[in-house]
Amino acid sequence: MKVIATLFFLFSYSVLIGQNITQIALRYWEKGDFEKVQKSITQFSQISPDNDSVLLLKAKIFFVRGKYSETVKTLNNQSLLSKYPEAVDLTIEASLHLYDYENALDIANTYRPGRNKYLEELREKPFKILADKTYYLPFVQDSVNSSNFIPLSKMYLNGIKKNVMFDTGADFLIIGEDVANDLGIKYSNQSTGEHATSKVTVWHTIIDSLSFENGPAFYNVPTTIMGGSPDLMIWGTNILEPFLSTIPRNCIRP
Repeated sequence: MKVIATLFFLFSYSVLIGQNITQIALRYWEKGDFEKVQKSITQFSQISPDNDSVLLLKAKIFFVRGKYSETVKTLNNQSLLSKYPEAVDLTIEASLHLYDYENALDIANTYRPGRNKYLEELREKPFKILADKTYYLPFVQDSVNSSNFIPLSKMYLNGIKKNVMFDTGADFLIIGEDVANDLGIKYSNQSTGEHATSKVTVWHTIIDSLSFENGPAFYNVPTTIMGGSPDLMIWGTNILEPFLSTIPRNCIRP
């Protein structure tokens, strides 16, 4: 009986420690301190490497760091996908970053049938690029959409000129509701997403074209319409993934 009691105590103690570490990691996540989240995950993985909460946090860290293959691999777990809708959405989004439309559609068919239409549209109208040389894309100043920290790029969305913020943490294209209305984009495929660490309503769609002045052109661009940020316009690293990209040192603001 003493041995059983000791084992039960050790098990309960390890679970308690694990829960505490998970809560600490979640608090770091809410603050955007991903380095400390990673450290907490590493600690907990030594105690319970297959814990669903830890695996989900690990996948989220992989995702925000652009490690999409590792995200899909970490979430390749039926128990995890059945338990957490967020795990399903992350797997779908990571698969789209990898242009693996079939895997995204398979996951949606199994766990999130409501997203089938959008993913089927992406499979039928895959993302395309028209580029054949080296391009220089200057950052611009904008008195209306100004920022001391986030650079702006002049581009055309469905043929309409816009100054769009560049954010290395963003997907292909993220726009607000007023911008979507200006571009004549229909709302469909509603779901819940994250902006920074807050939950927001989003719609997933495709715009016909995105192009830079004297630069490359992109067609069938996956686009997220984000609720609560009407004038938001951000383009992200998915646009740059097919290119070897550099930022000249003299373009970095002091």
